[in-house]
Amino acid sequence: MSVNTKLLQIRLNRIRRIYEGEIRKKDGNPGFLIRSGKIIDELHEYLKQELIKGGIKRAYINPPLGRSSPEKAIDGYFKTKDQDILIQKEENQPLISLNIRSQLSSVQKNYDTLFERLVAESVNIHEKFPQLPCGYLYLLPTVGYNSDAMQNNKVIRDERFNWEKYLTTFSLLANRKDSDDKTFKYEKICLLAVDFSTNPPHILSSTDDFLSRHLITKEFAKGFDYSPLKVPDIIEKLITVFNHRNKVPISQL
Repeated sequence: MSVNTKLLQIRLNRIRRIYEGEIRKKDGNPGFLIRSGKIIDELHEYLKQELIKGGIKRAYINPPLGRSSPEKAIDGYFKTKDQDILIQKEENQPLISLNIRSQLSSVQKNYDTLFERLVAESVNIHEKFPQLPCGYLYLLPTVGYNSDAMQNNKVIRDERFNWEKYLTTFSLLANRKDSDDKTFKYEKICLLAVDFSTNPPHILSSTDDFLSRHLITKEFAKGFDYSPLKVPDIIEKLITVFNHRNKVPISQL
């Protein structure tokens, strides 16, 4: 079961409208808007709907559909950490973990923080629960919003950053195959690359998509396969991994 990309585009259009509307407001605070979760909640709700379509019982989804709280935490190896979406039947027995993040501006300077967080979160979970399927979805614009222009309530997308670096990093963290595989990997990690200059926003779906927008070089494209990082199979992959590692399919729990 592939996720509905048309519905995803609708959510991304809302994200653009909310974010750019906040930038244009004289008393707007796009930074606070991001921190408040209002932007990313669009993706949370989208993924929760897709989980239900995939056969996950509503009662197991935390926070519930239509709500952003309460989040459920995983008692990990190093620390207890709230999960953006946690599939759980019984307390302290997580079935699937799914986290969602975004970076719409100042992308390049936040690379180190992003990478450290990605590794820390997967290790914290897999060292304690090596069988647990972990998913991660990260939203990045093809070209970042200009944070200086925001101060003058202007919407300008002109921040170029090193896409090859991001793609390489995410590939290193992708496709954790079994409980003996490296704990820093994810069973499914997605780099949701979006061109917000089009209407509706265009979701990049192939290496050629990046190449045609001059985000990567021909040399890089020759040796790179974007397909493991694509969004459409995120729910299917996590459910398939769970069913493969457990005696009872998740839809029958």
